[in-house]
Amino acid sequence: MADHCHTTLQTFLADEVNKKIALSVLDRVTFIVVPANYEPRFFTFTVENCFAEDTLFRNTHPVYVDRLELHRLRNYSIQSVPTDKRQLHIFHGTPQKTPQNPVPSPIDQRLFVRAYFLPADFNRQQWD
Repeated sequence: MADHCHTTLQTFLADEVNKKIALSVLDRVTFIVVPANYEPRFFTFTVENCFAEDTLFRNTHPVYVDRLELHRLRNYSIQSVPTDKRQLHIFHGTPQKTPQNPVPSPIDQRLFVRAYFLPADFNRQQWD
């Protein structure tokens, strides 16, 4: 399903009519897809990728993108690891190739865990 949504949304943004979006002040466009009986899915297209999907942000609520500081992971090739907790985000990262490090070592792989919780997420009774 995610691949179908990705392709459909990418085609929509690539339309001649919608190229005006790229000329605007927008830096990110996020589509929310809500399949029947499933959690919402988020697909984010960024100006940095010429409005191609930035898979680093896939299924991350737009409000959380900045708060999770995901831009700090740009030095790594990142793959999202699915979790059943919406507030917990796990990413598998391998260093990107650079002129100083043309062949990154497999030992340099990392798991990044980011969590975002609001006070309402906690049961206040257990703290009283």
